[in-house]
Order: sequence, then structure tokens, then C-alpha cells
Amino acid sequence: MSGFWWYLLLFLILLLLINLYFRLAKWFRIVDEPNERSSHQHPTIGGAGVIIYISWLIFFLQSGISFSWFFLGATIIAIVSFLDDIIHVPTIGRILAHLIGVLCLLMQIGAMSMDYWVILIYIIMMIGTLNAFNFMDGINGITGIYSLVTVATLWYINQNVEFIINTDLILYTLLSLSVLGIYNFRNTAICFPGDIGSVAAAFLIIFLIGKLILSTGNYIFILLLAVYGVDSVLTIIHRLMKKENIFRAHRSHLYQYYANIVGANHLKISLVYGLIQVFTNFVILYNYQFLQLNSYLIATLILSILGISYIYLKYTLEQRLRQAPQNPNNN
Repeated sequence: MSGFWWYLLLFLILLLLINLYFRLAKWFRIVDEPNERSSHQHPTIGGAGVIIYISWLIFFLQSGISFSWFFLGATIIAIVSFLDDIIHVPTIGRILAHLIGVLCLLMQIGAMSMDYWVILIYIIMMIGTLNAFNFMDGINGITGIYSLVTVATLWYINQNVEFIINTDLILYTLLSLSVLGIYNFRNTAICFPGDIGSVAAAFLIIFLIGKLILSTGNYIFILLLAVYGVDSVLTIIHRLMKKENIFRAHRSHLYQYYANIVGANHLKISLVYGLIQVFTNFVILYNYQFLQLNSYLIATLILSILGISYIYLKYTLEQRLRQAPQNPNNN
């Protein structure tokens, strides 16, 4: 079967499988209930991001069991994340799974021969990224749109800039994210990716970016996650300044302010985050391929613009919140 028709068939298979999952999820009550961190108001099917792992399983079997270390790490993280969508997994259990998964990734990309302190930095940043993706998954469409933007950019890089891996693993992930988006990118979502969806998407992304950095020796590609990174890091700093427990559920991310204080449409917020990352990716790639300016200069410029924008918008919204009349019926 030719490439196009196989990808179309795979898309339809994934579409069928996610609908089968919806039936099983309803039967077993795998439902995401609203809590103090979430921005939805009604119980919604959770854990639908399992479709990403299923697409990897298909690739793994079809490719003759390639990328075995990646798949081992992905399987461990997927199991623990899916369990966390059903029953609460203690923090130490999740972190341990993330650690094992990241070590598997480092084995896969051939990074275990580096100095121990470099390996430690990789581990911290990779685990941080897995958790950042999880924390950022709070409104409809944001995980799907942001992941599609980042994975599609990495597909372009793989095809036109620097070969990273077998293209099919990236394309299968894009197909699974598209299927997930059909049911999540809605004003009233049918399903949520859940921990397994956000963490799985992040797992592939850190694998590809890690391999890309080792291949090119250029750390500028970390900024393919600049928008999520700035929001996550500055939100943690902001919460520490307010002496809040950063391990407790919250709605303090900038996108959550717009969703819950301004009341902006969730899908528009998700699109804005995705489009800002698209523009950032364009700047990174255009400079890397054509301008070839100092990467540290470009990184400083991008992070400064994003950071200042975050601080200004957050400050403006907090001022609006303080000046708004208090309504005892609103939390």
C-alpha cells in the first residue's frame, strides 16, 4: 500500500480505536471531574491521549521493534500516567516513572556517555518538560494544538534541516494528535488527553529535541518549547513570590488567567499559544538556515520578549482582578 493510502487507513484505524476507547471509558467511569486546577465545569472522558501511545505501538510492531529504548520508556510512562488518570498515583511514583523513562531516552539518543553533570542537567530539564506539559493541560485544545505545532516543526526539521529519526514515528504521532483534536478541540470537549496524553506528547518531543541537539550541537532548539517554558517557569516563580505551595493544584498560569478571569474562549487561547510558538519556531529556523546570527543572541531576544509579555499581561490581569467588585457567589 502506497504511503498516502496507508496514512489515511491508519488515521481511520485510530479514529475507530478512540471511539472504542470512549465506550470503554464510559463503562469503567474514566472521567475527568472538575477540580480547583481545571477550567471545565462538567465531567468529561479522560485519558484519551492513550491513542498517542497506540500509534507508537503500531509503529513499533510495524518497524520491526525499532527504537526499543524509546518504546520501553514510553511504555513505563504511559502505564503510570494512565493509572494516574484513573486512580491517583503518588507523586514519588510519577517522578520515578519519569526518571526511568528519561534514562531510557538518554540511552536511545546515545547521551549516557556524556559527563555526569551534563546527564544530570538533561534529566532535570526532561523531567521538568514532562511535568510542564502536564500542568499546562488545563483548557480545551491547548495540548493538542501546541503539540501539533511542535511535532510538525520537528517533522519539517527532520525532512529539510537535520535528519533525526524515521519519519513514520513523527507522522504517526501527528495522526494520533489530529484524531485526538477532533474530539478535544471543541467548546465542549468530548474527551481530554489526560496525563497520558500530555506526558506522551512531551515524551516524544523531548526525545526528538534531545536527539536534534546532540546531532547539531546547537541548544537553540530548546526554544521550540519556549512558550510553554516561559509560562511554566515564570508561573512557578510567581507562586513562590506569593509564598504558595507550588505542588498544590492551581489556576495561576497565564492562559488560566485569561480563561477564568477574562472569560476568554478556550479555543482562541489555545490557538494564540500555538501561533506564538509557530512564529518563534519560524525565527529559530530562519536564523539557523539563513541568517546564522549568534544563537545566544536570538535566544536572549526571544526569551526577553516572551518573558516581558508574560509579566506585563499577568500584572495587568491581577490589577483588574483587584479592582473588580467582589461577588460572594464567585470563587
